[in-house]
Amino acid sequence: ERLVARLERIDDHVPSQSLASDGRLEGLFSGGTLALEVADAISGWLAPLETNLGIGTDSATGAATHRILDLGADEFTVGRPHPMIDGSLRLDRLRDASADRSVGTVLLDVVLGDGAESDPAADLAPAIEKARKLIEGRERELRVGILLIGSEQDPQNRESQRERLVASGATVLASVEALVRFAADGLLVARPSSHPDHTLPAVDLAALHSTPVINVGLDSFVESFSAQGAEVVAVDWRPPAGGDDRLAQILRRMKGNDS
Repeated sequence: ERLVARLERIDDHVPSQSLASDGRLEGLFSGGTLALEVADAISGWLAPLETNLGIGTDSATGAATHRILDLGADEFTVGRPHPMIDGSLRLDRLRDASADRSVGTVLLDVVLGDGAESDPAADLAPAIEKARKLIEGRERELRVGILLIGSEQDPQNRESQRERLVASGATVLASVEALVRFAADGLLVARPSSHPDHTLPAVDLAALHSTPVINVGLDSFVESFSAQGAEVVAVDWRPPAGGDDRLAQILRRMKGNDS
């Protein structure tokens, strides 16, 4: 299948050109912000693209095409923790992608910090290594690109996470632009030219310290804000049914919200 590129959204100096697809793209993101940025950049030159982000085609169609999903959206988090806290849903999706012979490139995000999973690489790195081995012997390899957001000061330690993810065979990147170029490398005959990385805006810590905070559910957030002198009120909450899909469905039926 031949695709027509419109690369102006990545680099204004790269002309449109004919492209060849090498396997399907599967984006499995833990949050909507990064997923939307990547989908917005990719949708200009890769089609058809399915998302649950309001870009491209609605992912509910289930067609075998390029896809970017926000796994933190409501349809995936009813009765279960957010994927930034519990990565089990994404691990399941990664396993499914590796078993799908049409998938050639997988994009992931790993966001570090207080309130995020304590050690994302502990489960994700072995899962990536297993997924890549599963696809060995096919005509193409499974390329895994990870957008890693964090710092050495984060509890998970960015460099430690990066080293283990790289050792699993993934390509670890530091910006949306770099992740989009990685995707283009596997899907395009001619990759987009280099693009300067964005820098994160500075955080006004003084304003943060003087702002009262209501924290829902995550003890690590309370500890972090308290350590910085912020006024914090903790609310103990957890998802109904503890993330068990079957129990969550039973609860919905009891409340009359499901047939």
